[in-house]
Amino acid sequence: VILTAFFHGLENASELVRACIGCRACVSVCPSNIDLESIILHLREVLGEEEGVGVGKSLVFKNVMRNRKLFHGMLRAASLLQKPVTRGERTIRHLPLFFSGLTEWRTLPAVADKPLRDLWSDIPQQVEKPRYKVAFFAGCLNDFVYPEMGIDLVKVLNHLDVEVTLPLEQSCCGVPALYSGDKETAVEMAEQNISAMLEGDPDFVITSCPTCTMALQRDFTDLLKDNPVWAEKAQKLSEITLDVARFIADYLDGQTVLKDLAAAEKVTYHDSCHLKRGAGVWEQPRKLIQQSGFELVEMAHSDRCCGFGGSYSFTSHPDIARNILNDKVQDIEESGAHCVAMDCPGCMM
Repeated sequence: VILTAFFHGLENASELVRACIGCRACVSVCPSNIDLESIILHLREVLGEEEGVGVGKSLVFKNVMRNRKLFHGMLRAASLLQKPVTRGERTIRHLPLFFSGLTEWRTLPAVADKPLRDLWSDIPQQVEKPRYKVAFFAGCLNDFVYPEMGIDLVKVLNHLDVEVTLPLEQSCCGVPALYSGDKETAVEMAEQNISAMLEGDPDFVITSCPTCTMALQRDFTDLLKDNPVWAEKAQKLSEITLDVARFIADYLDGQTVLKDLAAAEKVTYHDSCHLKRGAGVWEQPRKLIQQSGFELVEMAHSDRCCGFGGSYSFTSHPDIARNILNDKVQDIEESGAHCVAMDCPGCMM
């Protein structure tokens, strides 16, 4: 991707640049430790400036995603508009008309009736002497598609004497815009989320989505490093942001959460790309699974991408995504496990 762009011109590398799914496998094997993904993202930014991001995406990013209330209002509306398709189920197996290709080879989750942010005030928290006070960056999928994950996260952390807040001014982390080459929108989203997550001065900011983890830890600081107003705030957020598995394993003494409840099942673990090759977390989730009483069995190629890649599997290269997913499903089946665990709502989808 990169050599083609530099030696033969970006116009000859544009399709290669768009074919990158962002799994960071190239970064993990580079003997010089070059962050190749960051270079590819820069190439996408240049392509976006030269060719335009695309009318549809540009409209969503600039006019919808930057407006948090409008963006979240549209997601709430989607939960109502989808009812003729979901028929009361939490999944969507078939979409009509020109959307049919999105469900040709997969089942999609329905948008939740109520997002996590609308349920938050009703979630009981009883922590008399909290060890830490953390702010939860939910991300779009955890907030609007899998709110039950957020509820469970609160129960687990409360059990470990951690108080959890959900700053309601938070919005999308901006990665969809950044990966599409719209740096301007990504910068706007970074500023919005930094203000939201630092407002209550939490001990830590906890994430359940590895891509959001990377955004808060790396992308925000990169986007704002030359901005004297935001650079220091971005760095502070980066330093206190942790994925929840690492937080429990490393900062809560790896306390067992499920040991008394766990059945003697075989569990295999799928490493999310941005969690292992971005945040450097892969041992902690396995440690927690084993401490919880499960038998951990490793699948082949456990850190191979699932094929999701955000919008990649919907609009960019769904056929490539489908083939990557087929390989992943085969590895899962051949492991003989009863359950596959992961730390990413995108991978779960």
